[in-house]
Amino acid sequence: MMERNRGSNVVDQYSRPDNCDGTYEQFCDMSRQYSNITQILQAQGKDDTLNYMMKYFKDYKGDDESFWEHEWNKHGTCMSTFETKCYMNYMPQQEVGDYFTKLVELFKGLNTYKVGVYLVLSLSGYRLRLYLDPR
Repeated sequence: MMERNRGSNVVDQYSRPDNCDGTYEQFCDMSRQYSNITQILQAQGKDDTLNYMMKYFKDYKGDDESFWEHEWNKHGTCMSTFETKCYMNYMPQQEVGDYFTKLVELFKGLNTYKVGVYLVLSLSGYRLRLYLDPR
């Protein structure tokens, strides 16, 4: 299960580009901050992605929507492959659905219940790190 920082059960994506001094901005693109991830996914017909997230991408305080907003606003906006200029016929908020679809796809490929995993994927020059501990 994907959870916001809670003891040793941590999933954390570090996809922010750094400032070449070991620091990084808290958010990469304030113009693409969204607070309605569920509605965006529903409007895009991403029901399978949303259903999977509802089951496995859980916030430890029970506020899953807030967790998903955090994931997109802090991490998704930093991934250059999801910048709006990368789309040929961009539709508003299209990148949000694509981000979560890719995140679910990557998460499904991990054997999270048997072994702890440290995975680094290079995505357009940024790193995506998933830290998972067995339950």
